[in-house]
Amino acid sequence: MLTTGQAGRVLGVSIQTIRNRVVDERLTAEKVGARTMVSRQAVLDEIEKSRLPAIDRDAAAAAALVVRRKRSLGALPADVVDPLGTAHQ
Repeated sequence: MLTTGQAGRVLGVSIQTIRNRVVDERLTAEKVGARTMVSRQAVLDEIEKSRLPAIDRDAAAAAALVVRRKRSLGALPADVVDPLGTAHQ
């Protein structure tokens, strides 16, 4: 496990960027006391993703966005989601 500062140094980004990626679920992390600890494997995976050609990164980012949006919609009450589905059709 790495601190947000350590993960930021490894990835060459700010601590806030690391926190944002944790919130966006791009990096796996867990709270240890008051600290957010980032999974070493998640950092290694992020490095590997950066080696992908831009077209593959864009596709991976789009797929991750769809997953996040579906998860967000799943958390909404049915009385909110159902009218949206009707309006979409």
